[in-house]
Amino acid sequence: MEGNIEDDEMANSNSPVSHEDENSDPEEDKLSLILREIRELREDNKEQLGEIKRDIGKINSRVDDTERRLVTAEARVQGAEDVLAEVVKQHEQLKLKVCDLEGRSRRDNVRIYGIPEGEEGSPTPDVTLFVERLLRENLGFPADKELLMERAHRALAPRPPAGSQPRSIIVKFRSYRAKDEVLRAAWQRKGFTWKGSKINLDHDYAPDVLAKRKEYAEIRRILKANNIRFQTLFPARLKVFLKDETKIYDSVEDASSALADLGLPVTRVTPPESLLAKLQRYTWTPAPRRKTGYKEKLQEFRRDTTGNTST
Repeated sequence: MEGNIEDDEMANSNSPVSHEDENSDPEEDKLSLILREIRELREDNKEQLGEIKRDIGKINSRVDDTERRLVTAEARVQGAEDVLAEVVKQHEQLKLKVCDLEGRSRRDNVRIYGIPEGEEGSPTPDVTLFVERLLRENLGFPADKELLMERAHRALAPRPPAGSQPRSIIVKFRSYRAKDEVLRAAWQRKGFTWKGSKINLDHDYAPDVLAKRKEYAEIRRILKANNIRFQTLFPARLKVFLKDETKIYDSVEDASSALADLGLPVTRVTPPESLLAKLQRYTWTPAPRRKTGYKEKLQEFRRDTTGNTST
């Protein structure tokens, strides 16, 4: 019988259920499980945060490099724009000088407008002799008066089709005095009519000056329609003789605005934007240097080793 009791005790000691298991608290088991899962989650988060930090480090490096490149690019663009602005200024100054030199090279020239094509003769016309005869016959120069003409030719442009405005004839005189004498004689007669065509003489202006003088075409037409005297001054100014006063306008913009204010049906002209104004309007404006970067701002939310948010 004693042997049976020992066998029962040994059997109970080998049983899978111990006294501690019988006395274990289910709540503690749950807490242990939760703690274990939290530890695993923290390990996972730690690993993921490590990857995120490495990625952010790479991004920070690229952002810093980009900022350095942008600063260099800003400096280069600003320098290039400064150089370009200076080049534009020099270009405008050179244009004025070239226009002045071209005008001086033409100061002994006269342009004759209105002579029909082919009237100077063919196939090899002597345009100089033709013009001299034309001026003597219509401007009253005596036969013994030497006009001092050096050469004459049609404007160097393709011959226009029939019925179109004929090309002008350019006459080169040996001196400005001789040219001025012929031109004044033509102006005193307000031109002349030859074979049914109205002939006018004028200075041989440089292309830029001629283009600016043509800008007054509409204003001159309206002034003529309203019987208002005017005069186009050199290089491209307009002198208007009003009832009470005489006005001189330096540009078509000033003239159109002033005459429109007087009640004349003149279209107001706005000046075109210059190259320098366009460059200044589109110039590069460097961004102001940031006071606090995003990395510094993020430091406020960085957790310390105790798990608290730094302040």
